[in-house]
Amino acid sequence: IFLRRYTQAELVGFEVSDSQLKLAKQRSAGLGNTQLTQTLSTVGGDFDLVFCHHVVEHIADAQLPDFIQQLAKPLGPGGKLVIATPNGVNPVAYAYYMSTDRTHLRMHSSATLAEVLRPSGLTIVSVHRELPQAYDLSTLAKTLVWAISAFFLKFIVLSNAAGVRANRFGVSMAATFY
Repeated sequence: IFLRRYTQAELVGFEVSDSQLKLAKQRSAGLGNTQLTQTLSTVGGDFDLVFCHHVVEHIADAQLPDFIQQLAKPLGPGGKLVIATPNGVNPVAYAYYMSTDRTHLRMHSSATLAEVLRPSGLTIVSVHRELPQAYDLSTLAKTLVWAISAFFLKFIVLSNAAGVRANRFGVSMAATFY
């Protein structure tokens, strides 16, 4: 829905799943200049923004540096790579995301992502919290649990994890971050 305000932009999407690609094509109908593909090598040009939404947690550690290189390759000068992923520092988010989706291989924090990005010459500019979305009663309850427990979780993590304090980004107890 948020893409509808960018009617003058050229939007390019990459999706490996047949069903998700079909859904993306249906949802992007009428957005103007939109190209959706299953093959990353067919995507060319210099991009201002590459957005990777909840993908890196599904990729094995050994393959992640190459995947990040592929994402960064089409960035033009001053372009930004935005990665959204579940927050591995939040113990509740970690338990929830790892137990409810068996395709999740690893939960990342800003520190682990910084390590993955370093060899490709990319650095983290900022970390933002992404709150759970309330779609129904169940997700509303989950959102309320995050809101109530965030302060206590942050206090517990900061008091027990000495390495977290050295991180130049604040510890976010949101379920996900970008």
